[in-house]
Amino acid sequence: MASKIPAAPSNVRITNVQSTQLDVNWDHTNDGIQVLTEYRVLYQTAGTTFTKDTANANTKSLTIKGLTANTDYSVTVIGWKNTEIFTDESNPPALVATFSKPTSVTLSPSSSSSIDVTWHAPVISGAGSATIAGYKISWTPPHNSGVKTVSGTATSDQITGLNGNTAYSVTVAAMSSASGAGALSDSKSAATGIAKPTALTTGDSTSSTIQVTWTKSPSAGDAVVITGYELAWTPATGGGSMMATTDGSTPTTISGLNSNTEYTIQVIATSGSGNGDASDAVTGTTVPLQASQPTNSSNPTINSITLQWTPVSGDSPSLKYNVKWNPSGSTGSSTSVVETSTTISGLNASTIYNFTVTAVNYGGRADPSDPAMFSTFPNQTNSPILSRPSTNRTTQINVEWNKPSGGDDIVDYVVDWWLSSSDGSITSSYVVPGVATTAYIIEGLTPGETYDVTVKARNSAGAGQPSPSAKHTTNPDPVKNFTVKQNSNEPDKILDLKWKTPNGTGDNITVTNNNAE
Repeated sequence: MASKIPAAPSNVRITNVQSTQLDVNWDHTNDGIQVLTEYRVLYQTAGTTFTKDTANANTKSLTIKGLTANTDYSVTVIGWKNTEIFTDESNPPALVATFSKPTSVTLSPSSSSSIDVTWHAPVISGAGSATIAGYKISWTPPHNSGVKTVSGTATSDQITGLNGNTAYSVTVAAMSSASGAGALSDSKSAATGIAKPTALTTGDSTSSTIQVTWTKSPSAGDAVVITGYELAWTPATGGGSMMATTDGSTPTTISGLNSNTEYTIQVIATSGSGNGDASDAVTGTTVPLQASQPTNSSNPTINSITLQWTPVSGDSPSLKYNVKWNPSGSTGSSTSVVETSTTISGLNASTIYNFTVTAVNYGGRADPSDPAMFSTFPNQTNSPILSRPSTNRTTQINVEWNKPSGGDDIVDYVVDWWLSSSDGSITSSYVVPGVATTAYIIEGLTPGETYDVTVKARNSAGAGQPSPSAKHTTNPDPVKNFTVKQNSNEPDKILDLKWKTPNGTGDNITVTNNNAE
């Protein structure tokens, strides 16, 4: 049977590096029929021939001594039988630099996934030609171990991508430009912080509470025991933060808050040795308080009413007011505004409306305000007309008008009059009670004068626009002391008529009968 040649040694490892010696370890399975008699460890510096050391065939390690400090070496291993090379060289060769170990390694956990590392450079001595080109940082535990290199002469770095709440052991070694690594520093240990809670969300709110839920921090390596959680919240517009502790049960309710206020909320896992990272912040808003009953801020018109109300407390930027109105027995309408006053247009004339105001923000809706009832003004009446002769037309005017459209809530009418020859200022008024009475006798006027007369309807909101004015003239007083006499000169042909005008002055006229015989 032909002999099977063993494979080359593998996984050559350099350990315990010192300035003038190092340990070499390797793996090898002698799976051939021929038995090896020894291993030869070959090492060299750049541009030189190999130097060899021999190790027993039953041993897979060797200490190389007498090295030059601060020097790059390449190391390979070959299996021998008697005086013959019996295996290929290990590949790739192991590279090493005979730097002494870095000192004063310090670990500072900077988050739940990172650790800051600082160290002092190794002391360089001896005649070697290698210079420090960087550092190799290594860390364990095995389930999240890693290696990273740092170029240059910086003596600090950060390890990232670690598991939260996990203890890590870290070493640092100086590296040469040939990628050889020197002696490892003493191992140092530190634990990452507790990872932040996730999926923090807000739920139902009231005017003084906000409900929150979250996913607990992962326990990961359990370097420390999580004892609870701390909630922190701050008004979004500024002010001091507040905190409360909880066992982590969710949902939980933050209480004692101000109404209509937006809060920035975070949650942090706590332990006996410190707190973890804060969760991503979320925003929650408390519900506003009930708005005040609206008032009528100015005179209504026949189709609009202006409302105002007191602003609710709090400063949530999402606050709005929902104004709702409806006439009795009709479907309601609504509008949203950010101010504390609004004019509702498009209403029916002389109609009573119910109004409510509801404060609303991202947190929810408050209860509607107490309702308020206001009426639009009545429509304008027609111009009053002279309805019928008066029994005393010298001092009275009889006027009548039609009830305006949509005037179901009219309570009375106001009749105004003034002398047309005046400056137009109303001199007299009379309130005609009731909606059914649409006529009035104006008394006490001056005979023989012309008057302007208007009528306006009134309801609970007040008086509507006056009608167009109508002009009416009273009859003059009758003449006084009227006499008829025959003319003294021609009694058969001429009559003398005499009287006094209503203002008391005298006047006369002579009537001649030319046909008298």
